Amino acid sequence: MNDKVIYIEPKEKIGFRPLEYQTKIYDVEKYLESIVKRLIKFGETEEVKKYQKELLIFIDKYKENPYSQFGYALFVLTQPEDSEYRYQIAKGYVEHGLSIDEKNVDGINLNLRIFSYLIKENRKYIAGAKKFINEQLEITPNNSDLIIYLQDLEEEDDN
Repeated sequence: MNDKVIYIEPKEKIGFRPLEYQTKIYDVEKYLESIVKRLIKFGETEEVKKYQKELLIFIDKYKENPYSQFGYALFVLTQPEDSEYRYQIAKGYVEHGLSIDEKNVDGINLNLRIFSYLIKENRKYIAGAKKFINEQLEITPNNSDLIIYLQDLEEEDDN
């Protein structure tokens, strides 16, 4: 054995140092919800276009999440063609989302916005809006926003 060789024991095993990583769990459905809530609040075509690809992926992946339905309604509402038919399609998606989560305030607000568009197109939709609000008031009887909106509709219907 050669006396010039010095054997050194490493103080720690190389490559096995424990790293202090935090595990991150991404809740994609919560992310979808936050995007759609923001889009419902602002309702801007440019914002919807910005998230269009993600919305379409989420809608396909999370069909039974109400926010995927609301997201698709927003996507339909921001299409360039302006017709009563477009509002009807969007309303269908919102109603499907509300059938999944009937107390969803965001869905109720989005449906009221769609009814507002429809009423501008044709006053015959006032009756449908009243029916929708009355159904929602059965679920949440103390919703002051809905009560005020219903009163406004009744005043508009009287004129």
